[in-house]
Amino acid sequence: MMTAAQEQWRVRWESLRNEPLFVAAGAQWRRAPWDIAWRDIPALTRQVRLTPDVLQERLKDYLDRPASARPIALYLHIPFCTLQCTYCAFSKQHYQERQVEEYVALLLQEIASIGQTEFARTANVAAIFFGGGTPGVLQPEQIQAIMGALRKAFTIAPTAEITFESSLDDLNMEKYHAAVTSGINRFSFGVQAFTTDVRQRIGRRDTRESAKRRLSEYVAAGRADIVIDLIYGLPGQTVVSIREDVRDAMECGIAGLDLYKLQILPKSILGQQYKRNNWTQDQDKLQELFRAATEELEAVAGPISCSHWRTRESERSLYNTLVFAGHDMVALGMACGGRLGRVRFMKPIAPPMYRAAVAQGYRPMAGSLVGTEDAALRRLTSAADCGVITPQRLDEETDLPMSLFLTPILQSWETHGLVTRRGDAYVYTAAGRYAYKAMSRFLQWAFHYLAYDAAAFASDDKDAKNNLAADNPMSL
Repeated sequence: MMTAAQEQWRVRWESLRNEPLFVAAGAQWRRAPWDIAWRDIPALTRQVRLTPDVLQERLKDYLDRPASARPIALYLHIPFCTLQCTYCAFSKQHYQERQVEEYVALLLQEIASIGQTEFARTANVAAIFFGGGTPGVLQPEQIQAIMGALRKAFTIAPTAEITFESSLDDLNMEKYHAAVTSGINRFSFGVQAFTTDVRQRIGRRDTRESAKRRLSEYVAAGRADIVIDLIYGLPGQTVVSIREDVRDAMECGIAGLDLYKLQILPKSILGQQYKRNNWTQDQDKLQELFRAATEELEAVAGPISCSHWRTRESERSLYNTLVFAGHDMVALGMACGGRLGRVRFMKPIAPPMYRAAVAQGYRPMAGSLVGTEDAALRRLTSAADCGVITPQRLDEETDLPMSLFLTPILQSWETHGLVTRRGDAYVYTAAGRYAYKAMSRFLQWAFHYLAYDAAAFASDDKDAKNNLAADNPMSL
């Protein structure tokens, strides 16, 4: 027996599924699923921008109240690097000791500020992630000071996953021991490739042998799980070399591995090279590289998402799981983004702006309000990221008839070899895991098309689109 809300969704979907816009997207999908990009999805704004004053009012109201029982995540941005990786366009600064000291002092002040709120005192912190930049540039005493401040400001669960990201160049055993002594239990190394010439092309200094030796030392220390990133599609990479990269990683005894497709970011050194030379990525080669890497991984590890494999049960990739599922995420530091309730926000990017913001407390510089439908959308995209979609379970979790619009899409994907049916679940195949980001975009597109007014969705009127956003989703 359907609820009134479910019946409303059913009627809506039945009226929309044959709309030309949806049919056209389906035809495009059947041609080349991996070619779907954000620009191909109708530009519906699913969030309302907040003025700085309104943003602060909403955040203050949220932080002044006790946190919900749901676990939350913390993210700390360390925007300093000693290397210049050619593929990277993240916000970062070149390492200078004095600047790092000043930044850590500001970060400690910011942690203390938010620690005075009722939210921080009552929140269940299940995952912490030190990202960057390169957190490995921090000195032992700085790592311990930050962890001490976090424990004073928040209640960190005994089972919390606390991840420290670094390059192999910047971490050493002294820093490692300081980190694990302070409670860090997981290290993520951006190895990207072991092959020496490939590493040198992307700005890394050490060789295959030295990278393997350093990685093995941290694994042998045995006080934390070690995970790494590998990228496929790097300049000079071959099927043979990426197979060897995966084997090298497993020989070192790592707990988990993230496999990412090379993203050509326009502002990166590599992106500029692509633009100057009018280069394009070879999709056939990318698929071949991905297939080779996953074949090696599937022989020795189990996937817990479309991009992450683990070799032991202790590896959870919990931070990413919480973020994908839409849990609260407190962002600390400059040039990073977070989420509290329905408010998404961005922290100041320029150092003077960040310094001024910290002096006033916990003050992001910009934010937006997501729609009430976002919780259901997050359930959907989280399942897609894990590579297992069970429509009936989503029906139960969201109290919406998700299966009504998911099943035809999933059946089409099954026909094209992107998913396989296992009971009530649709499990992504290797081809599906390769195209999972494009598939997630398509699901978001379908969900938005269902949730909002079709006429305004197809309209070129930006104001009409904005009026459909967070404060005006389809009434349920």
